[in-house]
Amino acid sequence: MKKTVCFFQANMSYGESKYLPYAAGCLIAYAKAQKDICDEYDFADIVFTRENPAAALRKVSEPFLAAFSCYTWNFEYHKVLAEMLKERFAECIVVFGGHNIPYDDSLLYKLPYVDILMHGEGEESFSALLNAFSRGETLRGVPGISYRADKNQTKTNASVRPGHIDKYPSPYLSGVFDGILKRNPDVRFSAISETNRGCPYGCSYCDWSLCREMQVFPIERVKKELQWFADHKIEYVFCADSNFGMLERDFEISEYIVRLRKRTGYPRVFGINSAKYCNDNVFRIIKMLFENRISKGVTLSHQTLNSEALANINRRNFSLEEFTQILRRYNACGIPAYADMIIGLPGETYDSFCDGLCKLLECGMNMSMSIYDCQVYCNAQMGQEEYRRKFGIKTMTLPLNFNHARTPREGDVQEYVDVIRETASMPEKDMRRAHIFKTALQCFHFKGWLKFFAAYMYQSRGVSYRQFYDAAVDFVFSAQGTLINSLFTGYAVGLEKNDGSVLTYSNPDFGPVGWYPEEGIALVLAQNKERFYREAEPFLSSLGIEPELYRELLAYQKSVIRTPEHREVEISSSYGFYDYFLAVLSGDTDVMLKRARNTVRVRIDNPVNNWQDYAREVVLYSNRRNDMIITNCKEAVTVEYY
Repeated sequence: MKKTVCFFQANMSYGESKYLPYAAGCLIAYAKAQKDICDEYDFADIVFTRENPAAALRKVSEPFLAAFSCYTWNFEYHKVLAEMLKERFAECIVVFGGHNIPYDDSLLYKLPYVDILMHGEGEESFSALLNAFSRGETLRGVPGISYRADKNQTKTNASVRPGHIDKYPSPYLSGVFDGILKRNPDVRFSAISETNRGCPYGCSYCDWSLCREMQVFPIERVKKELQWFADHKIEYVFCADSNFGMLERDFEISEYIVRLRKRTGYPRVFGINSAKYCNDNVFRIIKMLFENRISKGVTLSHQTLNSEALANINRRNFSLEEFTQILRRYNACGIPAYADMIIGLPGETYDSFCDGLCKLLECGMNMSMSIYDCQVYCNAQMGQEEYRRKFGIKTMTLPLNFNHARTPREGDVQEYVDVIRETASMPEKDMRRAHIFKTALQCFHFKGWLKFFAAYMYQSRGVSYRQFYDAAVDFVFSAQGTLINSLFTGYAVGLEKNDGSVLTYSNPDFGPVGWYPEEGIALVLAQNKERFYREAEPFLSSLGIEPELYRELLAYQKSVIRTPEHREVEISSSYGFYDYFLAVLSGDTDVMLKRARNTVRVRIDNPVNNWQDYAREVVLYSNRRNDMIITNCKEAVTVEYY
């Protein structure tokens, strides 16, 4: 009788969408390609959803071995499942692998219900493990595992870097997921695409740095997988490559995706981590995907502009001059460009962090910016004790927020993540101030609530973005009794608790999902638009703008902030605000605001009827383009001068 192998890779749900469990599928596909393993083992359906642990275990019957693919978003859940499974099936061999498993045996001492740890890439190690059990061999020859040699001793076998990933079978093409698709017809599945593995860079915060050698999968396999996605109507495909566009062949892959989309309608979105240095190949790829509505734009990852911090994390950026030229190239083609930044990197100070954000605004990065907490992973260089001591890194363990996913219910298993709360260069108090500044910037600038006043003061009055938003933050905390004061004061108090409670905003008015703080604040302001601008009047009127211009600028600023009732908007003015701000926010420093009577008309192509629809369609689905500012959708705007 064959032995049963069970896999668990619980993923987050985003509405009706769920990811196919790619990592588990890769190990199963590799194992099932070997006759000896197929003769000895049966593979049960992969458990890929987060459900009540007891309900999940009811799907398991007499397992010989249970393998868990562990990440930050499922580690605690998998621990609960594994412990319950071990209690029910004492003889079952429990194996933990994945990115959340450190490269040592420490977890074996912490988790007595786990028998084997698997380190690094798992295809070859997992199959070697199954073969060792079926042949009655010791585990000494299985690479990349830690295991219990006896009751009081553990052993760790050295990992072996896979040498021939081009020979690995595809879980999609080998039918691993066929049963999941058949048994879940109502689920809108998303998928992971992998055209290569590895990363040539060594950023200290990333555990990809342990996999420096890049290897590619055969391009014909990649194309067949893309065809599989189209055949199975997979709407969203995320490419897990570390630097898509780095290889010349990535353009050929992108051309194939476009042809598929035109012929079949799928995939609708192909998400990528674009190559760190935006060469012509990257630009051609982004332009083609954007023009064919398969990509929403390009992310230009800086992480920090501080030279000391860059050196500390083993990273080099292009210069601001180069960045400005790259940005203008994308802006000229109407391609939205976004920035990724990290708060709390070693060497960063409060001032250098805030200055860096505002320098990017001056360069023309004004559409969207993601600013992440610096998470510390067990297998990254930053996670090592020596590195932490060197840079005075102190961390705190916070509940993992499930923003943009269903908020946890009572009885759900909470996940956790370690984030930096202090470094030698940024004390904890400054770290909290930095969070307040970045949240204010994201709400007031990228969500638009003070954006056009800030841009006018920068371009026409010589007030830097840093000066403007410093003053805005000061006003917020001094304006007692106002809505914005209560929102930010509550946020600041929550930050001092260090428990992560303020990192997710929940309100049934906006649906059953969680929101980032700046999104939550912006949504509340949208419900109270007139009140916000009325209460902000002391700050805005203190800017010294002549009365007539001030009145018209305020009217324009208020009009471009979308609320649910908007269908078509007309903004009449004596000043050419639309063209002026289009130039300023694209980084053009040679522009003046002209008096010219005009009417700006904006067509709303995705009307909504209530606040839940508004939150979902305008804030969540359009968070990169940021449809909260109606003029961001250029194709929906017409301007008539007279």
